Amino acid sequence: MFRAFLWFLLMVLSSFNISAQCKTCNSFGEALKDPEMVTAIKINSMQHDTVLKKMPDELKLFVNLKTLWLSSHEISKVNEIVCLLEKLESFSLADNKLTRLPDCVYEMKSLKELVLN
Repeated sequence: MFRAFLWFLLMVLSSFNISAQCKTCNSFGEALKDPEMVTAIKINSMQHDTVLKKMPDELKLFVNLKTLWLSSHEISKVNEIVCLLEKLESFSLADNKLTRLPDCVYEMKSLKELVLN
């Protein structure tokens, strides 16, 4: 009986490792499980059947985010919260409906790549 319990416990614990937190996430739901572990969010509406109309306020939780790609959505305005992402190096809003960017984006020290086409 004790062996059966240990086996069951081992199976349960190993299932947590299989579904471990993503570091590169393809959805905000997935990323929000442990935002501090996330280094990249890549959500393309053509691949994930999710169309974003705006940037989520929860972005401020991703303190270690280096890559943010939100391609092929209907985002028209960039929330200034993105400027709080001090480690962000690559930011893509390709194929969106942008009209302008907040000035703070141009002042981001770690940003190396900005894709807007």
